[in-house]
Amino acid sequence: MAVKTGSQILYNLLFKDAVRKSGQASGIMSIGDSVRKLAEKRLQSYLLAAQKQGVDIDKLGEQEIKYMLELNKK
Repeated sequence: MAVKTGSQILYNLLFKDAVRKSGQASGIMSIGDSVRKLAEKRLQSYLLAAQKQGVDIDKLGEQEIKYMLELNKK
C-alpha cells in the first residue's frame, strides 16, 4: 500500500466536500467534471497559500490537514 502525500489527502478531502455540496444528483452520477474542477481549483488555492507561508503540505498528515481545513471554514 502506497503512502499518500499531503496534497493527495487534501485533494481527497476537498473532493469529498465538493461531492457532498453538489447535492442534487445521487450516487456516482453526481460526480461530474464540474465537481472535479472545483476540487482541483480549491486544491491549487490551498497549495499556493501554504507555499506563501512556507508550509510543505506533503509533510503533513491527515489529521493535520483536517485541522487546517477546519480552521479555514467560513
